[in-house]
Amino acid sequence: MATEISRFNWITRMRWKTAAAALLLLGPLLGPQPAAAAPPRQPTVPYVHTIRPGETLAGIASLYGVSVQELRAANQLSNRATVTSCTPNNDSTQARGTVRLNGQPVNGYRVAFSWQPDGKVVGRRVSGAGAAAGAYTHILQASGPRAGSWWFWIENKDDKRISEMAHVRTHDRPHAGMCQRPVIDFDIGDPGLTYVGRKLRITVGGEVTAAWTGAFYGNRDLRGDPLLSRQDASLRFDWQGGQPGPGVSADNFSAAWTTTRRFQAGAYRFFARADDGVRLYVDGVLVLADWNIHPATQSFGDVYLSPGNHTVRVEYFEAGGLASLAVWWEKVR
Repeated sequence: MATEISRFNWITRMRWKTAAAALLLLGPLLGPQPAAAAPPRQPTVPYVHTIRPGETLAGIASLYGVSVQELRAANQLSNRATVTSCTPNNDSTQARGTVRLNGQPVNGYRVAFSWQPDGKVVGRRVSGAGAAAGAYTHILQASGPRAGSWWFWIENKDDKRISEMAHVRTHDRPHAGMCQRPVIDFDIGDPGLTYVGRKLRITVGGEVTAAWTGAFYGNRDLRGDPLLSRQDASLRFDWQGGQPGPGVSADNFSAAWTTTRRFQAGAYRFFARADDGVRLYVDGVLVLADWNIHPATQSFGDVYLSPGNHTVRVEYFEAGGLASLAVWWEKVR
């Protein structure tokens, strides 16, 4: 009996070996087999922008070709400022609105007013003080000019801004369809959030967006092979008297950056502040030219853009002494 079992096991093993060999021979005839799963893609390190005093989310979004909504979503920014309405009024120029915490009117929040974004505060009102729950009201420049640009935000007890900034431009022409009665509402989701100094991830649709691709040259004319190539999150540099990067001299250098961004249809004003020369092109068309030696000087150029992607190119040179460059743009209509 043992001999019969042993013989059966030997025959079974031989059949399995024969079947395996047949499969190996037939493999090429059966077509391609599923490939091994590819290793997971490593996440890209995001660009990070540190909010400086005076910067608005709209301005930062414009710099990187993203929307304010994308900035909010990527960075959990929940403390918002919204200009609800702006209407004419014959008696005074007065701002009012409501501060809400998680959708409910809330008292005790300081609303700050200034002539400049993140500038010197010229007035404050506390929500709910002498008014309805969460409400505030303030007459703008009761003893001075009624017209001008005003900025509004919420600050904490340490005078740090914890909300976005709202901007209105008031007028001195009552009942002419202008703005003397702005209504600015604030929605707070995180009372501990501060804006200035906060680092923002720059993403588009969940994907990291490259900002500017740049190259630096060892002369003032963008000639020859670049000494240094790199990507920059934004064009805001203050090199003082130092080198702009490894292998590049502090003086007598030039650089060029390009980026492709999404734009809404409309007229745009492109700004540059440079020491020394700067030129800016949009889709190959020269929009701004200040190709001269001078201290830090601001210039601008206007262009109308169709909706969609457009390529911006910035060229810069430094002769000697201090060196700096800042480039940004705004939609003007």
